[in-house]
Amino acid sequence: MTAVRRLDRAQLARATRTLARRDGDLAEVVRRHGPPPLWARRPGFETLVRIVLEQQVSLASAAAMIARLRTHLGALRPALLAEADEAGLRALGVTRQKARTLTRLSRRVVGGQLDLARLARRPEVETRDGLLALHGIGPWTADVYLLMALRRPDVWPRGDVALLTAYQH
Repeated sequence: MTAVRRLDRAQLARATRTLARRDGDLAEVVRRHGPPPLWARRPGFETLVRIVLEQQVSLASAAAMIARLRTHLGALRPALLAEADEAGLRALGVTRQKARTLTRLSRRVVGGQLDLARLARRPEVETRDGLLALHGIGPWTADVYLLMALRRPDVWPRGDVALLTAYQH
């Protein structure tokens, strides 16, 4: 198996310089604000749960939901979310679709059908396909997990409206 590439600060800085040389508008943004930060998250179950909860809501709303889950469950661990099940998550304010996704995700991890650590060592396409195989995990979620948690350098969350809007500007 080939080594999996991970984005680091040095690679991000080189890529930013390369793109800024090619695009004057980007060069001006970088001059004014500096290079982008490497917003890395720790790979694993909790980060994937967070990304699911962040879908189509503000980060503040997602943070409030995460805090509520922690208060009632104690932690965002697979066994605890699986035990809470869909009805229990709904009672805590999680939307129907996200509760269903989190319950399925939790049960797959607990049952050993989904090993996120092993999946993270696979090539990008296999990792993405493995995440997409779980009903409720869509392209945006898989891409954001690959980009932010696994720091894969050649991923772009195509369906991210905020990124598309920023790109248009």
